[in-house]
Amino acid sequence: ISYTEENINWSEIASEMLALMKKLGGIGLSGPQVGILKNIIVFNTTYKDPEKSQDYILYNPEIVVKQNKILCQEGCLSYPGIFIETERYANVVVEYDQLLEGKSIRKFAKFADLQAQVVQHEFFHTQGLSLVDYATPVDKVKFSWILKNQASMYDVITNYPNPVKLPGRIRKQLRAVILMLKI
Repeated sequence: ISYTEENINWSEIASEMLALMKKLGGIGLSGPQVGILKNIIVFNTTYKDPEKSQDYILYNPEIVVKQNKILCQEGCLSYPGIFIETERYANVVVEYDQLLEGKSIRKFAKFADLQAQVVQHEFFHTQGLSLVDYATPVDKVKFSWILKNQASMYDVITNYPNPVKLPGRIRKQLRAVILMLKI
């Protein structure tokens, strides 16, 4: 997914992100995962069921309400084959921008269960965090061989830089940059 600041078609970029997410078998994707340092997340937790499928595109999302903490197993397209227990909220309200006819309209949406989990997961990518940031020391040792092998394969498979290759301090520095780069 490539773009230039002068001529950005965010709808086209979001469509490309959704297509890539589905091609890779995921249910969510964020701008930073594909080299776009902007606050954009896309997801669809039901795309494999055409009758229930609904694509979501959230520009400049902010989680404004969180309720009911839960523990859940979570995977990530950036780290295929790795599942880590994370703490999330079962219900969230998100404030976000929707683009209609070239204009940005601020909206709110409620998400629950798996959709709430995915929104939080992708939102944290836009904040410079990834699944590995939630890993316990035991998880990091357990998955170290996978992480080393994936660091080289991710670039080849997706044609995007692998977040594994970015040291934690750089990911945290990127967070400040990404927060300033609203769409």
